[in-house]
Amino acid sequence: MCISVLFLINALMLQMTWGEFVSQESKDVPPFRSEYSASSSGAGPCYLIVAPKVIRPTTLYGVTITILDTLRIDYPFISVKIEIRKDETEITSVTQNIPVSSTQTLFMQIPSSSTAGHYMLRIEGNYPHTSRGTVFKNETEIVFSPRFLSIVIQTSRPVYKAGQVVRFRVVLLTTELKPFEDSVNVYVLNSDGLIMRRWVSMQINNGVISHKFTLPQLVNDGFWKIRVEALDQTEDQIIRVENYFSPLFEV
Repeated sequence: MCISVLFLINALMLQMTWGEFVSQESKDVPPFRSEYSASSSGAGPCYLIVAPKVIRPTTLYGVTITILDTLRIDYPFISVKIEIRKDETEITSVTQNIPVSSTQTLFMQIPSSSTAGHYMLRIEGNYPHTSRGTVFKNETEIVFSPRFLSIVIQTSRPVYKAGQVVRFRVVLLTTELKPFEDSVNVYVLNSDGLIMRRWVSMQINNGVISHKFTLPQLVNDGFWKIRVEALDQTEDQIIRVENYFSPLFEV
């Protein structure tokens, strides 16, 4: 078996010899190495897969597959199934016939309900419409990140005092730089971490929220937080609250 792995800008590259595969029951599967090593078996049909190392909810996960035909075979294409499993449960998959000596990109939609766990990327190639069974099979671990948005929280000023109005704006963009249109929860926490104000399921206008609130007259000094929750992602913006007096000027 020839196995080579190349990590490059969060990309995972796998190369394996055709006709040899690792079964699910195998206990002595060597871990994938994080550096590139040349094939030691010489000629032989191989497949090459390039895919992101990190997955995020609500995003498209693209996998590029190349079937390398270095020996003549009897089938013009191979049926390839790619699936992502969380804790031994399949969450998304795609199956497609890929011609030999060609490259194709397959996409899978990561569910928005995805949460943290142990994720595996599994690849399986089979002879189509025959009883010859599996050509190759292998899997590797991928990383789940709940951060699928870029959330920017802006305030009208960095320091406030009791009784002042706090104006803030929230900008939410997806990884494709498109406005996030789902509802979010917004909280205001005082310096002790207690929730002072909350807005549940706030509607977003083209990826932007603009709102305001008034600080109480009797306020705890310290660092307050404006917290935004979008699905499983949370972002905080710290503001400073203190009792200060504006200087007097004589004209």
